Amino acid sequence: NSKQFSAHITHCISNFDPEWVFIPSIEDFHRDHYRIGSAIIELARHFKHSIRLFQFEVWNPVSATHVVDISSVMSLKLEALQCHQSILACAPYARAITGLATYRSLYLSRNAPNEAFAECYQEYIRK
Repeated sequence: NSKQFSAHITHCISNFDPEWVFIPSIEDFHRDHYRIGSAIIELARHFKHSIRLFQFEVWNPVSATHVVDISSVMSLKLEALQCHQSILACAPYARAITGLATYRSLYLSRNAPNEAFAECYQEYIRK
């Protein structure tokens, strides 16, 4: 339920006092991802200290404001994906994740190796 979710997120942010919080993109096609991202944006408005929110890609690319080279941890990311067997039964997500990370590596240096991988994030600017 949304009240429990809000209370849990508020508790986590209050206890950890993060400077950055990563959320699913509010432009994501998956309704749960949209709801989670939107709820955290709304909660962040009520915190006294400034928290930077970074939206990450799941179902669709974001307009990148930040790019991170994940080449050294790509295999770990794919290994973590294996923990989600129910979703892997629905579609070839490992291939999709690898494809997006390969495409996003174009934002890296021209000297990046052919096996480079990247993730992109969009900073949410509060109005």
